[in-house]
Amino acid sequence: MSFVSFGDGVSYVLRFCTVAYLSSNISLEILGAFFLYQAILSGGSILADLGIQGAIIKRMSEGKDVDEFFSAGLLTIIGLSFITSLLILSASGLINSYVGRSVSVLIVVSLIPNELAQFVRSSIQGEVRTEILPILSLAKSIVWLSGAVLATWSDPIFLSLVTVSIASNIFQILIGAIFLESGFSIPKRFHFENLASFAKYDVFSYLEQYIVDRSAILIIGLFLSNSMVSVYEIAWRVSSVFLLVNTSIVKVSFPKMSSWSASNAYGKIENLIKDVIFIGTFFVIPGIFGSIAVGSMIFESFFDITFENISILLSVLILSRLFEGVGDALKNLVSSIGRPDLSARSVILNVILQPTLCYILIPPYGLFGGVISVCATLLCVLIYVYYIVPESIEIQLPIYEAIALSLISAIMLLALINANMIMNDNGLFSTSVVVVLGVGVYIIGVGIANSIFEFIDNSSILFEQYTKIRNRVGSIHTK
Repeated sequence: MSFVSFGDGVSYVLRFCTVAYLSSNISLEILGAFFLYQAILSGGSILADLGIQGAIIKRMSEGKDVDEFFSAGLLTIIGLSFITSLLILSASGLINSYVGRSVSVLIVVSLIPNELAQFVRSSIQGEVRTEILPILSLAKSIVWLSGAVLATWSDPIFLSLVTVSIASNIFQILIGAIFLESGFSIPKRFHFENLASFAKYDVFSYLEQYIVDRSAILIIGLFLSNSMVSVYEIAWRVSSVFLLVNTSIVKVSFPKMSSWSASNAYGKIENLIKDVIFIGTFFVIPGIFGSIAVGSMIFESFFDITFENISILLSVLILSRLFEGVGDALKNLVSSIGRPDLSARSVILNVILQPTLCYILIPPYGLFGGVISVCATLLCVLIYVYYIVPESIEIQLPIYEAIALSLISAIMLLALINANMIMNDNGLFSTSVVVVLGVGVYIIGVGIANSIFEFIDNSSILFEQYTKIRNRVGSIHTK
């Protein structure tokens, strides 16, 4: 699992570098149009998927009729992709007008490679060979990075970026086909129905994640310029860095909690959830404070973007990631104890609340309206999920630890502010030095705090032992 997390991390770094390179070498207007193209393509993928990808993983991993489920999934995805393509083409005028470019045909051309690339990944997961997935991610990310560099030298740049995106998916399909062990076998009606029975529930998780990730930029694209889409999307991707570890741990923790739930070992679940939430806060809280000091520096030096109050915008987005991370951990808990119906209700809250708030707040308040909408929605979802956790599970939030991390992060913030005043430069080298300094101060602060907590714990243990001995001595003298 560590190799999988490492591979995902490297792939994310490569994609991050790609966005940084593009934002510095092409106009934000073109980049924003490309982000909107990706957002619409992701929406089309939900229609072309309808939860089938998750059903493929589930049924193939059970080890029965693997080839038949593989084939049924492939045929279903191709059929749904064809129907989705017709819907996109029927709305081509609306889509092209929205993006400001002729993108509907490009989205249709991109849809099949995008779905087949995901299908290959799902099939390999269904074969329970997750160690292959980082190889596919790295292959796609490398093609995307190298192709994006070449695209900035081409004309038109937008079409070149779309071509590279399609090529990266095709390359992932070819690499994945080498590792696939399943083969085509004529499926029966039972296999299609079995996939559909599972997919109708799994589609909600895809829909919720799409709303969280994409609804804001879609509405920003409706009311604001494509340049503003670029600024928001880049800020969102920067905030994602602080959720990487938490997301990996939440995925790994699910099977453990499921097995403990089956044996009614709720104490172990409670301890694990507290640890998962603490690890999330460990990375996110310093990000909230640190972005206040270095957010604008990061955007200017890495992305060549100057935007008023970008530090505050980024800080609020990272705060929303804290709510998202804790909420995901609790939803995972509820699903692991056999109540996915409860956690699925959060999808309804998310689907209604976030787009509504974005539609109301973005026109008058711009990007900050979008950020506030996302943060408020994720907080409401977190509160809802917290209160639907069954009473048999006691949620122990790491409140004292979070307070300690906040105090350490505040000290780090002061150090970063002073470092900024001394450096007085927003160059790449100066920004890197300041960020490394902040990380160093935070790590040292955590080390000191940990020593203090250990001293307090040891002192309390010694005091308890002293009290026991004193009571024993007192009882002897009494006798």
